[in-house]
Amino acid sequence: MAGLTEVPAVIREMTDAEEMLFALIENLQREDLTPLEEARGYRTLIETQDFTQEEVSQAVGKSRPAITNALRLLNLPEDIQQMLENGEITAGHARTLLSFKTEDGMRLGAKKAKEGASVRELEALAKRLNEEKEGPVKAPRKNQYYEEAQLAVGEYLNRKVKVAGSKKKGTLQIEFYGEEDLQNLLHDLHMN
Repeated sequence: MAGLTEVPAVIREMTDAEEMLFALIENLQREDLTPLEEARGYRTLIETQDFTQEEVSQAVGKSRPAITNALRLLNLPEDIQQMLENGEITAGHARTLLSFKTEDGMRLGAKKAKEGASVRELEALAKRLNEEKEGPVKAPRKNQYYEEAQLAVGEYLNRKVKVAGSKKKGTLQIEFYGEEDLQNLLHDLHMN
C-alpha cells in the first residue's frame, strides 16, 4: 500500500457518545452529502448533543449562517424536500421557496424552478404572490369625533389644528408662527 511499512495513527479512548459525535462530525465534513443530509446531520447534533448552531458551526468548520440556512431546508414541505433530494431543484431554489408565504406558493415556485426558472425569477414570483396575498395596505380609520373636533377648533382659532388620540388619551396640536403669533393665540384662548 503506497510502499509504506508504517502508517501514522492516533488512538483514543472514547465513550460511546464521544464516538458517535466524532463519527457524525466526520460524516458531515464529507463533500458528497446532499443539502438535506447535511441539514439532518446538523439537526442530529443539535438534538442529541444539545449543541447550539454556533457550536455546530465550530465543530464542522462552517459559518453559523451556513448552518442556519441548511437547517431551514427542513422546514420545506416533504414533496419539495424530495425534489431537492432528487436534484430536481437546487439548494438555492429551495431556500428561496421558503420566502413564499403559503405552501401553494412554494409548490408553484418549485414547479417553476424545475422548469428552469432562476433563483432571481423565483424571488420576484414570491414577492408578487406575497403582495397579492396581503392585499393593499389600508390607512387606519380616523375617529369621526376627533375629525369633527379638529375642524371646529381649527375654524374657531383660524389656525391649522391636529387632533389625535385613542379611547383613553389624546393630543391637540395648534400651529403658531413665532412669539408674537403665540401671544395672539394665547389671547384668543383668553389665557393672556
